Amino acid sequence: NGAANGTANLANGVRLLADGITASIDAEIGSVFGDFNTISNNGLGTGGGHGIRIETENDGTVVGAITRNILTDHDFGQGISVVADSGTVDFGTLPGRRIFNNLIDDNTDAGISILLQGDALGRFIIASNQITSTGDGANPNLDGDGIHVRTESVAELALLTIDGNLIGVDIDGNNAGNIGDGIEIEM
Repeated sequence: NGAANGTANLANGVRLLADGITASIDAEIGSVFGDFNTISNNGLGTGGGHGIRIETENDGTVVGAITRNILTDHDFGQGISVVADSGTVDFGTLPGRRIFNNLIDDNTDAGISILLQGDALGRFIIASNQITSTGDGANPNLDGDGIHVRTESVAELALLTIDGNLIGVDIDGNNAGNIGDGIEIEM
C-alpha cells in the first residue's frame, strides 16, 4: 500500500476511473478491486491532488464504501472527490455502502466533493465523518466547503443522506472551521 498511503504524492492518493466497466472498490486488502468493496484504513496526506478520486465515464459503475481514512493536507484537491460524467456511483444502497468515519482535514476546495454530470446517477450516504479546516482553492465551483454536492444537466441524485458528521468542529469540540459552507447542495 505504499502508493495508497500517499505521503507527498504529486497527484492523487488513490484514483479509480471506471470507464465503461463496473468496479467494486477495495483498498483495505491492498487491491483496488475485490470482495470487501471498500477503501479503508489509509493515511493519505500531503499530496498535490485529491486524497481519493472516483470517476466514471462511458456508463461506468462504481459501487463501494470509503471508510476510516485519514485524508489531510491536499494542497490542490479535495479529501474525497467523486466526478461522474455518466453511469452510476453507488455509496448508499447496500449495507455498508457509504462514505463513513473518515478524518478529512486541511484540504482544498471541499472536504468531500460530489459532481454528477450528463446522465449520471448517484446514491450517497455520508455519515460520521470529521471535516475541518478546508481552504478555498482554484476550482471556481467550490469555495472551501465541508461537503459540496452538485448536479448538472439531467444527472440524478437518487439518494443523499448526510448524517452525524462533525463539520468545522473537531472531535474535542474545538473550532476548526471550513472557509466555505459546512454543506452546500446545488441542483
